[in-house]
This record gives sequence, structure tokens and C-alpha cells, in this order.
Amino acid sequence: MASLTSLPPWPLPDGITEDYIDCTTTCGLNFHILRAGQPGQPLILFCHGYPELSFSWRKILPSIANAGYYCIAMDQRGYGRTTGWANKPFHEVDLGEYTMTNLVRDLVCLVYRLGYTEVKCIIGHDFGGVSSAMAPLMRPEIFKSCIQMSHPHHAPPSPPFGDEKPKQKLDIQAELAKLDPPRKHYKWYNSTPEAASHWDNPEQGLEAYLRGYFHLKSADWEGGERGHCAVLVSWKWLMVVP
Repeated sequence: MASLTSLPPWPLPDGITEDYIDCTTTCGLNFHILRAGQPGQPLILFCHGYPELSFSWRKILPSIANAGYYCIAMDQRGYGRTTGWANKPFHEVDLGEYTMTNLVRDLVCLVYRLGYTEVKCIIGHDFGGVSSAMAPLMRPEIFKSCIQMSHPHHAPPSPPFGDEKPKQKLDIQAELAKLDPPRKHYKWYNSTPEAASHWDNPEQGLEAYLRGYFHLKSADWEGGERGHCAVLVSWKWLMVVP
């Protein structure tokens, strides 16, 4: 990983600055953030998706800030220019660092370090939709409202009542594997050890790999009507996108 001092600044629109917020004494992270608006205004947090960065929010932050809010988009744990997370081979990483309780703790530490005790709204897309939904469930006194984009979050499940029998769960992975050609959910694939090495060192180069990845997720390909969240079992299929 390149040192932070050797990385060029991001090409950002007017009204946005990038900065670092040191939370190493609490959650262990030095957050890379984008900010827009004036400190002291109601705080709004923006949580990016996968594989994205705080940069994804650059066209939205100025408009929200102009409405009278202090807007902060961070590179989350494991992403971008935020440091302090374990940059190790898959089998050496403690995946407990990425549990919901720890991801929400990261957000709480960031909020306090910014000098706030309350977040007017936390907005999340994709991967960020999970932490932005869990934050107000776990710490409602801090996170007053939330928005999830493209990743709706269901209500907390209730245990069976009385003689009610638990509902049978569909094994989605088994059902996808029955398709011709067989599919695998992209989150399931991304949680495997081989996926980590594919992302780090794709044979066709990162640009071609990402182009294939996003093309596949868009469902704009033959067979894509079966669901944009299902990928072929072989990751090398991503290489065939022209």
C-alpha cells in the first residue's frame, strides 16, 4: 500500500475538502474523509458502498451542505485512504473487526471526534446501507434518522410467538447453483479466500476486472434477467466483457 503522503489529492468539486480524522486511540482508525458545509451545522454522515469510496458522494455533498448541513463522507474500515485496519492475507485477518457492532463503534468514534454527540441523518449506499441501518438501531440517542440506498434493511426479526413455528428459510446459494449456468451470489463469492487475491491482483488488470464486475452487476448482459446479484461460479467469466 502506498504511503498517504505519496498519494495525490482527489479531484473534488468546489465546496468539498478532504481531511483525516484521527481516531486511533478509540477504534484504531485514522479516517480519510470528505467534508462540505460548516462545523456546527446539523451533522449528516454518508457511508459508501462496495467497491466504492467516500469519493462516490462528491456530487451530492455540496447540495446537502448548501441546505444548511455539515456533511461528512468517510472511507470506511477496510477501504481507501483510511488506515488502521488489518492489511493482511485473508487467513490472517480477524473478521471480527467487521462485525456490525464494531462498524457502528467506528461511526460513533468518528462522530465524537468531529465534536458532535448527535447525527441528524446517516445515509448509506450498498455496504454502507448496512452500517447506516444498524447505527440507529444500536445507538438511537446518537443517530436520529437514516436512509438506505439500493440496500433496504428489514426490521429486526421477532422470535416465534407461542406455538408459532419458525419459518423455513430458502437456501438461496443452493438454488442459484441449480441454474444453467450455475450462479453464486456476489457477496458469497466476495467472502471467499480466493476473491481477496482476485481483487488484489486480477489477471486482466484492475480496470478490466472492475469493468466486467460492474457490467455483470448491472444485469445488462445475456442472462442478466435472472438477477444482477448473481455471478457465475468462475470469477474468470469477468474477463470476457469486451
